[in-house]
Amino acid sequence: MRNRNNQIVIRLNDKEYKYFRKQVELSGLPMNTYIILLIMGYKIKERPHRDYGKLAWEISKVGTNINQIAHKVNAAGNASNSNIDTAILLLKKIIELMRDMR
Repeated sequence: MRNRNNQIVIRLNDKEYKYFRKQVELSGLPMNTYIILLIMGYKIKERPHRDYGKLAWEISKVGTNINQIAHKVNAAGNASNSNIDTAILLLKKIIELMRDMR
């Protein structure tokens, strides 16, 4: 672990401080870590939306379903309506989640 013995004090006006606090909040990082990463030249991104994991899971399920359909189509030459309906339903769920994340 690094030892940080040097301290820097800066002064911000209200507008600068409000903007800084908003950026720190969006990043999900502690203030100290945020400043150090900025100094080190890192591009700090917003933390993912709270439902990001749920969306990734839904996309994974759709991918699995599409792979199963493709396998059946390749093996038998056709896909069942049930598999196609399931894939469409999952795609609709993903679209709904993406709209909610805006």
